[in-house]
Amino acid sequence: MLITLGIIGVVAAITMPVIISKIQDRQNIAKWKKAYSTVSNAFNLIMAEDIPVCLSEINSRGKCMGGTPDKYDLGVNAHFSEQFVDKFREILDPADECFNTIEPKCDNYGYEDQSGKWYGIGAGSAGTIYGTLKQPYIRSKQNPVAGYNLNSMAFLLKDGSVVYLGGLHGGPWISVDVNGAAQGPNQIGRDFFIISVFNNKILPLGAEGTYNKDANNGKCECSKDAGTETMTYFAGQQGWEEVVSGGCCSAEYLLK
Repeated sequence: MLITLGIIGVVAAITMPVIISKIQDRQNIAKWKKAYSTVSNAFNLIMAEDIPVCLSEINSRGKCMGGTPDKYDLGVNAHFSEQFVDKFREILDPADECFNTIEPKCDNYGYEDQSGKWYGIGAGSAGTIYGTLKQPYIRSKQNPVAGYNLNSMAFLLKDGSVVYLGGLHGGPWISVDVNGAAQGPNQIGRDFFIISVFNNKILPLGAEGTYNKDANNGKCECSKDAGTETMTYFAGQQGWEEVVSGGCCSAEYLLK
């Protein structure tokens, strides 16, 4: 009996972490669907009021090309119009917020202990605590996903999710950490998901029109073995290249 119990204990020790991880993933996918619905509803309301998404120029793909910094002083990340941000904030009605260069700043990246820190980026920095599906964040290796595409501003919603706005490199982008930076695993494709923003619509990364098929073997796969292991950008420097590992899960879990 003792031998049998010992075997059961060993099997449980091996299998339980896997089971718990799968349960957490299912919960996070459900939160992602809710978050996307929230962002989508806000975007549609903004479109209904004929508020421009882009600060200035729009390229042939319908993406914002940046412009002159506005009252949010976003510098090179200035893609979203001031009117869009104002209305987006009003609709989301966040519990807290932080910004790139103006107060209050998103400046907690780099803390060894992320407990109680709801955002995982650094103001005016490329730093984040987010890893990819293929390569989780490992501080000792300093291999996080950089923050260029999400460090314009961050909004903490009342349900604990965090919505990031960012420009540059194929942006603008809206990305969502469904359970906040303090919870983890802080991986793209597990609790962090990405929305590609156009001048008249939004689409989850991995949907038709959000990625270059030629650069991604003809399809966008939700797999740790697909996409780049670590990346400065969500979909290459131009936003139209190889997608980061886990990036395609954003569409996979919504459109499947």
